[in-house]
Amino acid sequence: MTTTERIYQHLQAMPLNLQDEVLNFIEFLQYKKEVSASGGNQKTQKLQQIMQKIADNDGFAKITDPEQWQVQQRKDRLQPR
Repeated sequence: MTTTERIYQHLQAMPLNLQDEVLNFIEFLQYKKEVSASGGNQKTQKLQQIMQKIADNDGFAKITDPEQWQVQQRKDRLQPR
């Protein structure tokens, strides 16, 4: 049995919330590989551009209660207990 088949077999036995965690970890590993390969510069520059765009548009000025805003942004996702 290949590694891919073994992973798939384990995933099938897991509840959906744990499958989501596995997917998040896989995406993290892919991101980590990309950052490592590019020396991090490309991702850093992209993040700086995004943050500058937010600042230029006064992106967070309308947020009066950051905690409430965060709850609203996450209401569609399952939260850990």
